[in-house]
Amino acid sequence: MPTGHGVLLCQFRNFHFRVEMSAWFSRRVRAMKRVSIASIVVLAIASNPVSAQSNERSSAEIFARPVAIERQALVTHLPITLRNGKLHIAAIVDGQTSEFLFDTGSPTVLAKQFADTLGLKVIGQNVGVDSHGNQVTMKIAIVDRLSLGDFTFRQVPVLIHDFSGTDMGQCLIGNGLIGSEIFPASVWRIDTQAKKLSIAANTGELPSPRGKSLHTKLYDVGYPHAPIIDYSVGDLADKAMFDTGNNANISFFHKIVDTPTFKRAVVPGTVAHGEGYEGESAGGLSKIGPLTHFEVSGVSFSSDKLDATESIVRAMPPTLFGAGLLQTYIVTLDYPGGRMLLEKRSEADAIQPDPGYGISIVDGRAVISRLFAKSAAESAGLKLGDHVIEAQGHSLTQLDGLAYCETVKWLVQEFKSREAAELVIQRKDGTHRFSIPAID
Repeated sequence: MPTGHGVLLCQFRNFHFRVEMSAWFSRRVRAMKRVSIASIVVLAIASNPVSAQSNERSSAEIFARPVAIERQALVTHLPITLRNGKLHIAAIVDGQTSEFLFDTGSPTVLAKQFADTLGLKVIGQNVGVDSHGNQVTMKIAIVDRLSLGDFTFRQVPVLIHDFSGTDMGQCLIGNGLIGSEIFPASVWRIDTQAKKLSIAANTGELPSPRGKSLHTKLYDVGYPHAPIIDYSVGDLADKAMFDTGNNANISFFHKIVDTPTFKRAVVPGTVAHGEGYEGESAGGLSKIGPLTHFEVSGVSFSSDKLDATESIVRAMPPTLFGAGLLQTYIVTLDYPGGRMLLEKRSEADAIQPDPGYGISIVDGRAVISRLFAKSAAESAGLKLGDHVIEAQGHSLTQLDGLAYCETVKWLVQEFKSREAAELVIQRKDGTHRFSIPAID
């Protein structure tokens, strides 16, 4: 499975908002002239503003205004730091330099504490739903200047969120994330082998692909301008989002997976079933539900097919092409040209097997948050929901004050669930020690 996904599925999942299809959006989708078997739901900001002051503007009015771009060069390059399966970049926001998550599937969201230091004026409020269906209310503000290298984006609408209500996000999200409302009118090339994000005015400013590249149609259906793409599996055609906030290669919406056409594309003998949380989002954890991972062949873009790809199932639409693909491909989002390109890396990262279990902080306790049937962890005796009080000799009970985030970061960054592990579990009948073998 993709690096990071197998370690902790419920590492902080960068959040999104969804809008049910309006009549306007339905017309836009139909105009794309591509059949979608799913009732597509674009991850965007819900158009349901709640104004706290009479002089606040509606979210629709704020988000409709295009973001201006000032370019000091035709192309700029930024270092990418990979951590916990997430992409991190440096940005300057109204004169303050900081590191942010880079999430193609989300609008820009600033942590409340950071927004307060900038003195941002709240001009509206928005109610949306996160990627797990939880309702979330966020403030809206305008950032005058958001600079990435030699590119400066002017008058950028941003959301402000207090992450303290999340179990793990409060320790991992930092000052916020840079999202997709700044994508139009530029080309974005993400190369995790070179650890570099390149932003250009046009594709001519970027190196030509070294070999054959895959490409597919890229749609911009309005704010927050997240990258919506075409894909197909056999004769099944659908639309998906390219989302670096998702650690997997591909997360297929379950209604797609349930079709006979898709089932024929699943590689025999690769399906594994489990149970647990899909992850944590802005509104909190997902519900406990079934988990499935497998390999699928025959996933096609307009130009060619992907190799057999390890994938997972998600409860909410749409299907997501995630950051896991960046272990094999350089991805270019060409907004002016309306296409997404995948170019094979000269060296792909080694595929890491899924350990079959995960540990996360849930309601202030470290617990077994996902567990797959017939895994080494299940065979060793672990149960979903087990209270983990120690892992590899490291106490997981110090979950208050500064020690809270230290424990969360150790669990996410240091604990290697693919390696042999000694866990101490607290159950009603006392403590139990389990030895989990390494995953080859």
